[in-house]
Amino acid sequence: MKANGTKDNAFTGAPDFAPPIVEVNNLEKRFGRTVALDDVSFSVKRVESVLLAGPNGSGKSTLLKILTGVIKHPRRSRVVVLGLDPWRFRAQVFAKSGASFEDMAFPDFMTAQDYIAFSAESRGVDPKAAVQYAGGLFGIRQFWDEPIRTYSSGMKRKTALAQALAFRSELLMLDEPFVAIDAKTRKELVNELLARKQTGVAMIVSSHLMTGLDALIDKILVMSNGRLVFDGQNERGGESLSDVFDKAMESA
Repeated sequence: MKANGTKDNAFTGAPDFAPPIVEVNNLEKRFGRTVALDDVSFSVKRVESVLLAGPNGSGKSTLLKILTGVIKHPRRSRVVVLGLDPWRFRAQVFAKSGASFEDMAFPDFMTAQDYIAFSAESRGVDPKAAVQYAGGLFGIRQFWDEPIRTYSSGMKRKTALAQALAFRSELLMLDEPFVAIDAKTRKELVNELLARKQTGVAMIVSSHLMTGLDALIDKILVMSNGRLVFDGQNERGGESLSDVFDKAMESA
């Protein structure tokens, strides 16, 4: 506690009143007549780990793609990531964040090793250091010299996750990272995310698989039909994330 009554964050040293690392206000997104996001507002504090939960088609992936600058948001909506508009300044947001998507497209002619090096270089990160770190994740060295077009869905998912984790970022945004991976890889990924959390990395993890995440998650956001129907803290020792999700969906 400081003399003025404010308290510093235990991981970053930043004061508790530091601006959010992600701030979304009145976000709407339509694709033709389809409403993908309907008046969504929330914030993510620095060092906060957020679970973004919801059934398929609830708007989770669209939301993450807007936060990473892949999809443009309407001007009337306010979206700030790392202090920047992710659409107007997507290169800067990209450089400071790691992201992977469930429907991630890869250049099939590349190997995983080449793709990770390219991704790091695009961010201004030392590609050799990134490749060296990524090579120790999820056993990808076993296949990373082969063209990505030959990979199974699980191998592609491991490649997507490894490129997101290959460098030190301020923010991680992972879309359904536990789909198509085995139990060993899942455990390794959760441990990696816990370690990142301890070093001050904020994260948004979109997932419908919640078992084993209670120690990682600080806040849960529940989406349904494009709307945010629940925004609350994870009360450790209380209800499980799955129970919180089920209750939120019942009242949606």
